Amino acid sequence: MEKVNGTKAYILHHRTSVKDLMELGNRALGTIETFSGNYPFQWTEKGWMGPDNHIYPVK
Repeated sequence: MEKVNGTKAYILHHRTSVKDLMELGNRALGTIETFSGNYPFQWTEKGWMGPDNHIYPVK
């Protein structure tokens, strides 16, 4: 957890790899592509607000 401008925040970092199991256009069989990114969640009075501006309440 981090504090950003005095607000509690979690940042979910992810890395995903995808391997082609068949030829796709000009991509050879077995091509591996890796994607990465992050999703920040900020604490609000009603629960955690995700990057989609949806509130995920704490139960």
